[in-house]
Amino acid sequence: MILLLAALLFQTALGCPAGYEVWFDGICSKSLSTSTMKFADAKNQCTSQNGHLPILRNDMDQNRLITSYSSIAWMWLDLSCDGQNFVWRDGTVATYTKFNGDQKCDSTSKNQIIYITTSSGVWTSTTNANENANGICELNDRSYVCDNHELVQMGKGEDTCYRVETAALHWTDAEANCETQNATLATIHDQSTNDFLRRTAVANSMMGGLLLGLKLQDNGNYSWSDGSALDYNNFAPGFPDTFYGECASMATGFTPGQWMNMDCGVTLPYICTKPAVVFNENNVPSGCPTQTEYFPGDEIFAPSWPQATGPAQCEYQLMVHNNTDKVEVELVFLESNKCCDTLSFIDGLFGSTLIRSFSGYLGYTSVKVQSTSDTMRMRWNATSGDNVRGFHVKVNAIST
Repeated sequence: MILLLAALLFQTALGCPAGYEVWFDGICSKSLSTSTMKFADAKNQCTSQNGHLPILRNDMDQNRLITSYSSIAWMWLDLSCDGQNFVWRDGTVATYTKFNGDQKCDSTSKNQIIYITTSSGVWTSTTNANENANGICELNDRSYVCDNHELVQMGKGEDTCYRVETAALHWTDAEANCETQNATLATIHDQSTNDFLRRTAVANSMMGGLLLGLKLQDNGNYSWSDGSALDYNNFAPGFPDTFYGECASMATGFTPGQWMNMDCGVTLPYICTKPAVVFNENNVPSGCPTQTEYFPGDEIFAPSWPQATGPAQCEYQLMVHNNTDKVEVELVFLESNKCCDTLSFIDGLFGSTLIRSFSGYLGYTSVKVQSTSDTMRMRWNATSGDNVRGFHVKVNAIST
């Protein structure tokens, strides 16, 4: 709990690095230059800033990019052909594309690079390394859905967060480390996930094998460390064999992607995985609410949640039922423009004693703010509200 004196002014402002603008879901975006450049140059510049060229997984991503950079004619995408599929830079197969007709990706077309034409939204493939387009760099390492993990979307409505751990550990220590991240060792329920993990391991030079969250249980059956059943099996021929041990690994080199059981004391690198956070789809109306008084147990969402909040100046009166208690507010989520949007907490129903003020990007959090009396005001001052979801708070009471 954060207890602050009423006279203390505390401003929290987090946002994108200098030159970047915040967009939905913690993504920061900027144009690398007003002039065009080669694909390799754009990719290298983004990589040097720990970013990447745009990744478009659905119409919302595509429309956001086109709307944001409507004055730019062509933009590179972080998409390539691996000889079988079009694959994004994070290793996921592109299930959403906007090519003009069928676009071939096979062993004869591995040198393709892709750009989008802003006016039409059409994606174009070229093998000309000297072709020029604009470079747009995105950062999403602060994404609320995954904390400090990367997000992988398999196009099935069940997004997954993953984190590569290259330091080799034995199974028990690796699983314990994943648990400190609220995750587990890699869990696999289909071929596409298996292929993604294998590609990710190879991309990180993990060619000697990869620990999996699969282990033989006392009942003689294998199950995953997240408690789920073994409903997809990719054991290599002759495996599992109880002679070798109770823990499982993936072969990433000579029998790529197949599983083997082994002694749990063998040390290997690993990948931690966990489900991505899903937004509470409350579909709040736009504009300030007609309700102005809120009590313990109430939850408050920004106007238009979970869509972009837009400009709004709203004030909320927060109260407790017992006048000997104090108001405590838990800030569950914040995504705002650091330049122009502020969420402030003011002590009492009258006066101007500021307790704490927030702006910028916090993502999912659990910051708590407490009043010095039995009332508090919350003020949402969004002069922009553009491309951000706003806030989600919970009202609680603290007995004194």
